Amino acid sequence: MNVTSIGAAAAGVMAALSLTAVPARPQTATSLAGVPARPHAATFLTGVPARPQTATFLTAAPAQPRTMALLPAAPRAVTLACDVGTPPGSPPTFVPALTLMPGQVTVRGALWLSGCHGSRPRLRSAWITLRATGQASCAGARGLRGVATITWYNAAGRPIGSSKLRTRGGDLADRSAGGGLLTGTVTSGPLAGRRSRGGITSADSVLACAMRGTGAISGAGRVTFG
Repeated sequence: MNVTSIGAAAAGVMAALSLTAVPARPQTATSLAGVPARPHAATFLTGVPARPQTATFLTAAPAQPRTMALLPAAPRAVTLACDVGTPPGSPPTFVPALTLMPGQVTVRGALWLSGCHGSRPRLRSAWITLRATGQASCAGARGLRGVATITWYNAAGRPIGSSKLRTRGGDLADRSAGGGLLTGTVTSGPLAGRRSRGGITSADSVLACAMRGTGAISGAGRVTFG
């Protein structure tokens, strides 16, 4: 056998014995449980791929603004209410006399409280002496400021205390120069700290006062403390 025959035979044997090369699959990481892991996914010990971690935040709901209901203030309770009158023969006097045109005047005199009732049952009546100055006319007064002394009496007519009232009343809407004589604040004694409002309405008409002038007024009214 020549060399050429030997080479051909050897080539045939080698061709029969050659192995077919199969391309290898890409290696994948496996979990401990033997389950192939997905690419780029972290696995737990159970072999189940973990879900991508997402940051969670507590949703802060915006606080509702607190609103305060504005309710109308309840009217202050009346502590005491009394009828007001001028004592016979000594009504409050105005100097100079009242006329139709407003002017600066000084008023002095006394008033009598009776029929008092309220949350202070011992205070049944009172005698008041007062002095005040301000603008006044036959039709009304404005800003009568002064001091009044109130002597209180019980149901038996015995004096049971004294109060000081600082007056700051008078309003042209009162339609009388005496309408705000007792408007002010009690500064001492029974009812200290309480506000008062009231006075008297003149028995004379505005027309009669305007025609002849008035140096004194008599009449009746009401006062409240509360």
